[in-house]
Amino acid sequence: MYNTAVVAGKFYPLHLGHVALIEKALEVAEHVYVLLVANKDEEISPYVRALAIYETFSDQAVRVKILDDPYTNDSEARSSQVWADYTLSALGFTPDVVVASEDYGRRWAHYMGSAFVMFDKERNEVPISGTMCRANAFHTANQMPPATKRFMVPRIVVLGAESTGTTTLANALGAHYNTVVVPEVGRLIEERHRAEGGGGDASWDDQQFWLTSRAQDALEERMAEQANGMLICDTDSLATAVWYRYYMMKDSGVSGNAHDDLLQAGVKQAEKHALYILTMPDIPFEQDPYNSRTGEHLREWHTDRFRDVLMSDIDVPFIEVSGPREDRLKAAIEAIDKVIDRQNVPVL
Repeated sequence: MYNTAVVAGKFYPLHLGHVALIEKALEVAEHVYVLLVANKDEEISPYVRALAIYETFSDQAVRVKILDDPYTNDSEARSSQVWADYTLSALGFTPDVVVASEDYGRRWAHYMGSAFVMFDKERNEVPISGTMCRANAFHTANQMPPATKRFMVPRIVVLGAESTGTTTLANALGAHYNTVVVPEVGRLIEERHRAEGGGGDASWDDQQFWLTSRAQDALEERMAEQANGMLICDTDSLATAVWYRYYMMKDSGVSGNAHDDLLQAGVKQAEKHALYILTMPDIPFEQDPYNSRTGEHLREWHTDRFRDVLMSDIDVPFIEVSGPREDRLKAAIEAIDKVIDRQNVPVL
C-alpha cells in the first residue's frame, strides 16, 4: 500500500471508466491526487468536472488539482519529462505511484521517480470514452456517475396553461423513455396545503413564488442524477415567472423586481434544457378536485405568455403540440428523438 497515488486526465466528462481508474488508485494508495488537465476550448468547465469527482468520491481520500494544459497544439510532441516536471511543481512532492490506462503513464512515472500501475489498458473493464459521452449523452448515460448525469443528460420541459394536458404528456413521455419525470412543485404545495386542511389557496406571495422557483430548480437538479438517458420536466422555473405575472401582477404591464428576478432565474435554468414542448389549449377544460384552476377563458392568455417567453427570452428550441393525446405524444416523441440522436448534445 503506497501513501500517495496520482492519476491524470481531462475527465471530459467524468465517466465510469474514470471512476474505475480512481478506484484502482484508492486500492493501492492511502491518498489519491487527481490532476484534471483543461484548456479554454472545452465546453464543460473544469470546475464542473472537478465537482463531479469530489461528489463521486465525497467520503474518500481524493483531492483534485486543476491544471492548465500547456500543450494547445495536438500535433506537438508531448514530453514525458516536461509532464513529470510540471506534475512535481503542481503537487509540491513526488507521488509514490502513478496509475494510468495508457503507456504514457509508465514514462511519466519513470521521470518522476514513481512506481507505476497499469489499469485496463484495453478498455475491457469499462468500454467508454469522454468523446462518446459528449457525442450523445442519451445513449451513454448509463456509463456516467450521477454527478455527471446532472449536467450531461438532455432535459425536456413540457409546459402550458392550466388543463392543457401538460402533466398527462410529461408522464406519457416518462413512460415511453423509461425515465423520471420532475413534478410541478407549485402543484405539490397546493395539494399538501389542502390535504392539511388549509382553506382556499396556499399563500402565494412574493416569497412563496421565489421559494417555489428555487425548489423547482433544486428538484430538477436532484432528479437529473436519476435520469435514464434524459430528464422529463413537468414545467420549470421559467413557467413560475409566467404564473407570477398573472397571480401577482394581473398582467398590469408594470414590471416588478420580484417578477424580473424570477424571470432571470428561470432564463438561467432554461439554458440547461434541450427542448421545450408547449401544449395548446384545444382540449376540453377540466377543473381540478379543489376547484382551484383560474378558468378556461384564461388558457389562451397563458399560452400566449408562454410563447412570448420561449420566443424572446431564451435561446432553446420549442415546439407546440395540439390535438388528441396520441397526436401530441407522437409529435413530442418525434421532436425528442431528433434531440437525443443529434451529435454534440448541448452541455454546460
